[in-house]
Amino acid sequence: MFRALTSAPNAIGDYLKNRLASGQLIDDKVTNALFELYMHSVIDEQKAMLLDGYPRSVAQLEMMLEVCKQYGREMVALHFELDEATAIERMKARGRNDDTDESISKRIKQYYAITVPMLEVREKAYPVIRIDAAQSIEQIHTEVKKSL
Repeated sequence: MFRALTSAPNAIGDYLKNRLASGQLIDDKVTNALFELYMHSVIDEQKAMLLDGYPRSVAQLEMMLEVCKQYGREMVALHFELDEATAIERMKARGRNDDTDESISKRIKQYYAITVPMLEVREKAYPVIRIDAAQSIEQIHTEVKKSL
């Protein structure tokens, strides 16, 4: 959703673009508001949803749990585990404008400060499937299909 909003000039897209370019996470209130809007607009009890990169904080997790409960949605998480050096190498290789050394360093620090505590809380809320992301894309794909 963030990338789609930043693809055309608009107030929300400009805000998101500046935050992403500097390696900062998007504010929980903004992220949660977009998630709730997404849930209201695409909800279909017959379809599964895939959320990529959400939630990233305890506040986001709490909001997601509340909204999913309202809609009677069950959850399972795929947690892709990758060592820090390989993650940095992959981020640099993908060639995005916001993947500078400085922004990557900020994102890594934020991951440990904000996301890791959320991961511990999340594991108490719903099942978490751990996937070794150091494997090839094909191996990861096979493992994900088998796990779900």
